[in-house]
Formats: sequence, structure tokens, C-alpha cells
Amino acid sequence: MTLQRPEFCHSIRFKIPFLLFLILILSIGFAMFGLWHYQRNQFIDIANHEAMRGGQIIEKTLQHSMLINDRAAIQATVNEIGAIFLPPSRISIIDNNGTVRVSNDPAMVGQGFADWAKASHMDSVNLEDSATSSKAVLLQTERGPLLRNTVMIKNAPECYQCHSAKETHLGMVIYDANFSRTYAILKTVALRMLLTGLVTLLVMSFVLSWAINKYIHQPIENLSNGFMHVGEGDFDFWVDEESSTEFGYMADAFNVMSKAMGRYINEVKSKTMETSILYSIVQELSKTIEWERLQRIIINLLNQIFEGKVNGLIVPLPKKENCLDIIWQRHTDSRISRETYCLDQENLRFSGISREELLDWYRGNQQSSRFSDDLSTVLIPLEHNQASMGLLCVQREAGQEFTRHERAIIPALASHIAISLANSRLYHMANTDGLTDLYAKRYFLNKLEALEIQHQNNPDSHSAWFAIMLDIDHFKAVNDTHGHQVGDDVLVQLAEIMRQNIRFEDIAFRYGGEEFIILVPVTGDDHQLGPEIAERLRTKVADHSFACQDGTILAVTISLGVSHFPGNGTTAAEFVKAADVALYKAKDKGRNQVQIAPVSAV
Repeated sequence: MTLQRPEFCHSIRFKIPFLLFLILILSIGFAMFGLWHYQRNQFIDIANHEAMRGGQIIEKTLQHSMLINDRAAIQATVNEIGAIFLPPSRISIIDNNGTVRVSNDPAMVGQGFADWAKASHMDSVNLEDSATSSKAVLLQTERGPLLRNTVMIKNAPECYQCHSAKETHLGMVIYDANFSRTYAILKTVALRMLLTGLVTLLVMSFVLSWAINKYIHQPIENLSNGFMHVGEGDFDFWVDEESSTEFGYMADAFNVMSKAMGRYINEVKSKTMETSILYSIVQELSKTIEWERLQRIIINLLNQIFEGKVNGLIVPLPKKENCLDIIWQRHTDSRISRETYCLDQENLRFSGISREELLDWYRGNQQSSRFSDDLSTVLIPLEHNQASMGLLCVQREAGQEFTRHERAIIPALASHIAISLANSRLYHMANTDGLTDLYAKRYFLNKLEALEIQHQNNPDSHSAWFAIMLDIDHFKAVNDTHGHQVGDDVLVQLAEIMRQNIRFEDIAFRYGGEEFIILVPVTGDDHQLGPEIAERLRTKVADHSFACQDGTILAVTISLGVSHFPGNGTTAAEFVKAADVALYKAKDKGRNQVQIAPVSAV
């Protein structure tokens, strides 16, 4: 299962910055709007109040001219005041009838104030100062905003000479101040505030983005990578997060968790592997109880489990004191080698163990597995019911250590192999000749029967066998001349020569008396294998000096007959008879020779 990252718009990398940026934009927007609205109203209020004070100043300035009722002086004063204020300011005096009497704008003189205001399309906002009977009105006109200040002209005693005392007001002074410049200033302030807000937003966005990426996104990305690696089985992945925030704590917790999970899963795998290996060991060892075949299975198991450079099995020979049967295989060779080694010999062909180590084990000084200093070689004693069943030797290349899991299965492996060897030895003793330790005739007949059944069930199989039947020449004369003890010595030594000069998979039997027979399995079309082994045996026996226990030294020869299955017959009787006929033919032709059953299949 492959983990997929979420789409960008659904990721926390997008959602958190988006929400923060949205909050930031709204916050800056509301702050700017509130600041703009507050400052605008404050600015307008200040301007209005200043305008009303200006109107009152204008009223006081015109008061003298109005008291002397000098229209020309009034007009001149209005013109002079209007020139002081920035144009297009307009100053007008309106009587109680609403008619403009005096104005610095000649076009206004004589107009009715109500008609003029209507014609100007003015919308007003009233501001009133009750203490001075002044009003400031903000008008929206076609020419832009206009601040109109009206100051009521009160009727005072000094005015009674021209006006009735009953009149409370004599008119009003109107001061129109153009507000376009003020609005322009406000717009400039608003624009600058907007630009400042945008710059602030960009700077804060950059800082926020950097902070989010460094302190939120990157730690989350590291943790996400860690989870993905763990999900894919990489428990050695380390999340490197050096921050002291919660994410650093989470990374440390994650690393501890992943390592613990890795150890647990490795333990589970190890136990599963050990169980699987032990199960396969039991399965393989239970395939046979035959001694030679079991030894081959043990060597194969050592190759499969440990993959050693040299794998060997050493077992004591029960009928030869201080002698050992050593079989081994090198990883570069498919053949299995065999050696009978007696402890009084100096040279040891098997390289998986030194002579000193071998003697130390044989004397009972090694009770448990022993590893070399570099852990590349192990010697495993095999014991069953306090009896030594043998020794396993596994030698690897220098520096190639046995792992902890491999070392853990060694005790169980040794126990199963020891039990199998003990059972097989009992079976072997029941089916072997007591003198030569070769398989007995009964076991040979069982093998032939199994071979015949196998061929009948699968006649198209390419399995084939050679039978080599041999007999000691003039053996009766040996017994008659030197006694049966010497004859037994000759038989024992001949059996050992046979064991040393046949292949590991070949099986030697004592057929009866001084007659022996060897079954040689053939792979492929090697029709010369049987005759070659027979000739090698004949030569080895002829070259061997038979030194007997009483000091007698004899030269002995053998005659051999070779037959082929199924070339010389498809039944056990035909197969054996063909070898027997060839053997007697060798004797008739002078002994000490090999004769092959004359059939085309061979």
C-alpha cells in the first residue's frame, strides 16, 4: 500500500496560512476602516468648528459697518474678508426676507436664498452651536463638498435706531467654504493608509509565511515523511526536528515509537523465521531414518541455514574405537566428501576443525556450542540422553559473523539433529552387518523391492542403477590357512576400502559370506560410472596390504560383476542375476577382474 499526500488545497500547508491571512486581512481592514472613519469625522468636526468661529469673526468684523448702515463699507469689508480666505470662499448677508443683500459674489446679490439653495441641488448635514446661534452645514453640491456656516445677526439696542425692538434677528451671515481641498487631503490620507496597510500586509504575510513554513509546515512535513517511511516498513528512518516546540517533542516521540516498532517487528520476523526454520528442519529430518541419507540431509540443512564455506558432520564409529566418520561439503562443490579419521593420525583432511579442537570435543570437554573469536566458525556438539551423537562444524568466510538470530536457533537445531541421529543409528544397527557395519542382505532386498516398485509406477523415469557384485578370490583358503579371525579382519578392511572409494550416495551391502554388492544410482546417461567404480575398487584392493591383528599380512584380490537397471532387467531378480552371472564370468576368466553384463543398455 502506497501512501498519497493530500492535494495542496486540502493540506494543512494551505489551510492554516489561508485562515491566518484571512484573519490578518480582516483585522487590518477593520482597523483601517475604523481609523479612517474616526479620523474623517474628527477632521470634519474640527473644520466645522473652525468654520463657525470664522463666521463669528466675520460677524464681529462687519458689526461696525452694519451699525453705521453703510452699505458700501459693508460691501468693501465683505470683499476684503473674502479675499483673505482661500477662494472660492463666498460671504453673503441675507435679510429676514431671505434676500441676499451683500455678497463678495456679485451674482448672488438680490437672489432669494431659498431659490438659490434649491437651484444648487444641495444636500445638507447640520452642525449647530447653540451658544452662538451658529450653524455649520455640510453640503454636497455639483462642484463638490461645501461647508456653509450661518451666523444669525441678533437685534441689539444699538440697532434699534434702524430696526424695531420687536425683531429678535436682523438676518444672517452666510460663509460658504469650499471643502474640496479638505476632501482631497482626506483622500490622500486614506490612500496612504491603504498603501501602508498593503505594505504591512505584505510584510506580515512574508513573515507569517516564513514562520508557518519553519515552525509548522516543515515540522509537519518531516513528521509526514516519517510516517510514510514507517508505513513502507522503513523503521530506521529518523525524523530530524531540532526545534524546542511541541513538534520537536512529537518528533522525538515518533522516533522512539518507530524504533520500538522496528524492534518489535524485527523480533516478530525473527521468531517467525526461527519457527519456519525449525519447522523446515523437522520436516527435512523426518523424511528418512536411513543413516547415509540422513547425513546428507543434515549437510544440506547446514548449507541452507548458515551458508557456510565448509559444513561438516562428525560422528563416532561405534565399532572402531577412537575413530570418527567425517563427512563435509564445500559451498563451491556439490559433492559430499567422506573421511574415516582415527585419533592417532596426524593429518586431518577436513579443514572445518583443527586436530586439537577435535580431540578436545572427543574427550568430552566441550558441552555447548563454541564460536571462534571472530564469530565466523562454530562447533556444535550433538547429545541425546547424555550420549554424544556427533559434532556439527560450520565455517564461514573470515569476518562473516553468525547473527544473533542464527545463534538463537542453534540449540534447537542441535537437539533435533541429535534425536534424529540417535533414531537413525538404532535403525542402522538393526539393518547392518555386525562385523563389517555395512547394510545387511535383508536391507538390500528391501531397497531392490522399492526400486522395482518405483520403476513400475513410473516406467518413463530416467532413474537408473548399477549393481556391483564382488567376491574375495580364494577366501576359503584364507580361512583354512590363517583362521577365521584373519578372515574377519580381511572382511572388515575390505568393507572400509569400499566405503572410502565409493560416492557418498552409493550404498554398500554385505550380501553373504565373502560376497558384497554395491548399488550405484546414475543420473543422466553415464553408462561408464558403474564399471569405473568397480575397476577403482579392484585396483585399491589389489594394492592394499591386509595387516591382521595377529601380525599376518596378506595380499587379497577381488572379482567383480556389473549389471544395469533397467538395462539388464526390470525386476530385482533379473537385475541381481545379471550381476551374479558377470561375477562368475570374472572368476572363470582368471579372477581379479571386472566383467560387465553384456547388454546394449550398458
